[in-house]
Formats: sequence, C-alpha cells, structure tokens
Amino acid sequence: MTDAQGPVSGDDDVLIAYLRNQLSDDERQRVVERLRDDAALRTELQILETAAELFWEESMAATEEQSYATTSARLGLAPEGNETRAQPEAHVARSSWVGRLRRWMVDHAAVLQPALVALVVVQAGVIAHYVGSDGGGADVTITRGSTGSCGDVWLTFRDGVAEREMRRMLVLYGGSIVDGPDEQGRYRVGFADAAARHALLGSPDAAKLVSHAESPSGCSASDHESGGEKR
Repeated sequence: MTDAQGPVSGDDDVLIAYLRNQLSDDERQRVVERLRDDAALRTELQILETAAELFWEESMAATEEQSYATTSARLGLAPEGNETRAQPEAHVARSSWVGRLRRWMVDHAAVLQPALVALVVVQAGVIAHYVGSDGGGADVTITRGSTGSCGDVWLTFRDGVAEREMRRMLVLYGGSIVDGPDEQGRYRVGFADAAARHALLGSPDAAKLVSHAESPSGCSASDHESGGEKR
C-alpha cells in the first residue's frame, strides 16, 4: 500500500539518483512505475526540482552582480570602495533567496519534507558560497576566490549546449562555476565534495553535454583526489 504520508526513508537518495540518471535500466523502470502509482512521490520529485531551480536562479543573479562589481573595480571603472558597498547588496540577494525558500516551504507544508529540500540545496554545491549566514553572523564570500581549488575541474561544453542544460547539470551534480569562460571557452567548476565530482565525470548523461574535462594547471593527481586548495 502506498504511504499516504509521503516517501519512506531512503527515497530522497533514490530521487536524486533518478534525476542524475545514475540508476540502472531496471532501477529506473521501478522508479517510473512508483511515480506512476504514488502521487506523494511525484510531488516530492516536483518539489526537489523546483527547489533546485529556485536556488539556481537566485545564486546566478547574486553571482552576476558580484562579478560585475569585482571586474569593474579591477578595471578601474568603479569608485574606490565599491566592493565594500557591493557586499550588503550581495547579502540582500542571499537573504532574498532564504526568505523566498522559507515562504515556499510554508506554502507546501502539507506535502513537503524539509530534509529532502535541504538535500537538493546542499547537492547544488554552491550554498556555502551564496547563501551564507542569515542570522546576522559573518557571511561567507560569494565567490571562492582567485586561488581556486585542486578539487575543481575545467569543463569544455559541447557546441549547442543551452545555458539551462548547463545549469541543470551543475545543480544535479553539486557543481558551481567559479571561473570562466576562459580564452578556450572552458569553465572552471567547483564541487561540494569529491563524490559529486566523480559522479559528474563518470556520468553518461553529463558526457552528452561535456566534451572535455581537465584538472587545474599545477595540481597533482593526489591534490585533485583530496580537493586540496591550490597554493
């Protein structure tokens, strides 16, 4: 009998794997059959996708704003102190996302499992860089900084890949763009952890969008495995 209160424990991981196309054909078919018969599971899947989209829209807007301010300052196009003034604006963008998500969670309280939404937000891999503290404490920076990490990967996307496809892939595999595109058209992508990076690099679905992946210059294989900071 279908659980009227929602998916049982463990279904959140199955839905993440389903969205990432990490299931075998048989496993995927079983999920499809359950989605057909279980309205609560279909709702959870929709919630998960909506949370990811909402988060990505807000984080992209905040990133573009900060990137513009930083680039202008480096080029000498902004008055001295502009970066300092940009920080409260970035905080407003982060707080806006937190507030919107909270209101959205209240609106969907009857069917929402907050732990599942938290999972997809963490999977996005950029929450630590964009959301920060919403309680008046110290904020984390909106970008990871120019030094980067040896856990990052330079990705070259195939011709014709749409921006929405790039966004969806990064959300599903816990990645965030930390630099690029460079003169070769590559994007430097950071990940929440090594498992997220391996999941993307080993995914046939992601391979349809990415033509080439390489480690940052100066990083050894051991650095890449550990995700250590580049010195």
